[in-house]
Amino acid sequence: MTLKPLPHTCRLYDRWKESEQRLSMAQGYSLDEEQLRQDWEAVLTLADQPGRALEQAHIFVLAHLLRRPIVVYGVRVVKNYRGENLGFANFEGTYNHLYKVNFYLRTN
Repeated sequence: MTLKPLPHTCRLYDRWKESEQRLSMAQGYSLDEEQLRQDWEAVLTLADQPGRALEQAHIFVLAHLLRRPIVVYGVRVVKNYRGENLGFANFEGTYNHLYKVNFYLRTN
């Protein structure tokens, strides 16, 4: 399965955008709409390349497809073989699906 380019108005993009904005505010910076669109296009490009490492977007989409939340435990900082910091991992957290709770309730 591959991610197909989606319009910027889709629910998946909106949910991803909201998550990215929350993350940026927590880290003390902000993203404008153009930067978010460029980042989304980069995510779609990476997702279309077989054999690439998983990104946050992959886990987010998997949670959506499975209709289940996914909890990821991980390191905060990625290190090289010498133990030097390479950057933040940004993987850990809870990835929730897009469906509302009442989606699962059966009414008679």
